[in-house]
Amino acid sequence: MKTTIPMASIKALHYAKNPDSHWFDHETMKFFKTKLPAYGYKLNARIFFITRETNPDNVSMYSLRELLDNGKIDTVGDFFAYKTMLSAKNALLSLL
Repeated sequence: MKTTIPMASIKALHYAKNPDSHWFDHETMKFFKTKLPAYGYKLNARIFFITRETNPDNVSMYSLRELLDNGKIDTVGDFFAYKTMLSAKNALLSLL
């Protein structure tokens, strides 16, 4: 079953188990030119979200992320793997 979960909730779950993490810090996000959606997806008992990063050549691509049970963030598949948000969402749906 797929439901949405606000990104603020994902951040809170992450920091509850990793209070010293810098994953979502403003400066970290700025350095990697990371953009976050307003929400992620809860698929069965797993939580996923999609990020957009922009490299030094000003090319933007998308990555699929998972919030693990221990609160850490893992990249699902390859970093910078999807050219469009739609292709990243389709990859996410294939995990069902």
